[in-house]
Amino acid sequence: MLKFEVVRGPTLDGSVDLLAVATTGKPSSRDPVLGTLAKTLGVDLAALAEEELFEGKAEQQLALTGRDRVPAKRILLVGIDTSAPGYLRVRAFAAAAVRHAMGQNLRRVALAFPDLAGLDLATWIEAAMLGARTGAYRFAHYLTGDRKPRSDVDTVVLCAPPATRLPPTQRL
Repeated sequence: MLKFEVVRGPTLDGSVDLLAVATTGKPSSRDPVLGTLAKTLGVDLAALAEEELFEGKAEQQLALTGRDRVPAKRILLVGIDTSAPGYLRVRAFAAAAVRHAMGQNLRRVALAFPDLAGLDLATWIEAAMLGARTGAYRFAHYLTGDRKPRSDVDTVVLCAPPATRLPPTQRL
């Protein structure tokens, strides 16, 4: 069963296996999340994205390593569809990120969002939780041997935008 935590900003107190960051286009140093991440990693994300043909289109992904400079072993940039309603953008991003983590046998995932996609906090949390649960679902009842999943994602940390005001306790 998935456990959820909500924190403010992509700064994480503990380590995670995957930090997934939602992006609406090519990475920019002016982006509050990606700019800070690029500076911390010491990587030119714009040049890397250009090299990997990553444009930040819907469901497009760019994987990086944490290089022991951030509390995440791996980093995943996930493009989101700006024309979709906010609820669907958040849900699709969370599902894609957790699905990626499931494929890599990662257990603790942090999802960093640039904004609340025009949603109130409760609706944003609901959309992210639903997306994460959708991405984590796999029917494995009849799988055996090497086909049986070795591990599942057990914790999803929802990183709200830094300016978001959170209630005092947010363990879900």
